[in-house]
Amino acid sequence: MLCSDLKDGMLVVIHDPDRKGWFNVTARNRLEKLYESKIPPRFCIGPDIVSYLMRLNNVDTFVEPGEAFIYLGRQKVTDRHNRTKNFRLVFVNGSVAYLEGRDVRYLSPVK
Repeated sequence: MLCSDLKDGMLVVIHDPDRKGWFNVTARNRLEKLYESKIPPRFCIGPDIVSYLMRLNNVDTFVEPGEAFIYLGRQKVTDRHNRTKNFRLVFVNGSVAYLEGRDVRYLSPVK
């Protein structure tokens, strides 16, 4: 799937059985210094091995392949230097997070 294939309100799943999703709060803390508005945590999609390492960083919420979540759409945010960035927002396990464009290739729409 490409970023252009995503539609607001679309139900998506991680289709690769060797990957999981999790919330990366460290990325949010770094970006909050640059952006003036509130930044949600980053939703990362990575290999199972990395997800085991993330447990050492107190990450306890994981999304398994096949679990559905909602793509909410894009939000444009301006940083302190007047540069803009688009955040692709998702609603996962009752929380809003942003998704990097490179992680969209692991998603597919719910059938």
